[in-house]
Amino acid sequence: MEPKVKMWIDAQKEELTTGDFCEINYVIENLEQENVKLQVYQLLSFYVKGLVLISPDTLQVTYDTSRITPSFIDYLLSQKNINFRRQGG
Repeated sequence: MEPKVKMWIDAQKEELTTGDFCEINYVIENLEQENVKLQVYQLLSFYVKGLVLISPDTLQVTYDTSRITPSFIDYLLSQKNINFRRQGG
């Protein structure tokens, strides 16, 4: 059995650099269903800053413009055959 070793990472002087954040709304069919919510969350949560339900079928996505674009979000949703309509952006 190998001994356990603790490793400490000092990040006190690290500066978080972020780009500009934008918001975009998506009207998604059947978003009130738990399986659709879960599928959308699993698709987008890694790439975006925030996902907020603003109505039963409308999702507000907050994203970093240096990390992802609305076109790529559209692509991800299309790949999973999720019916959506983008509002704005």
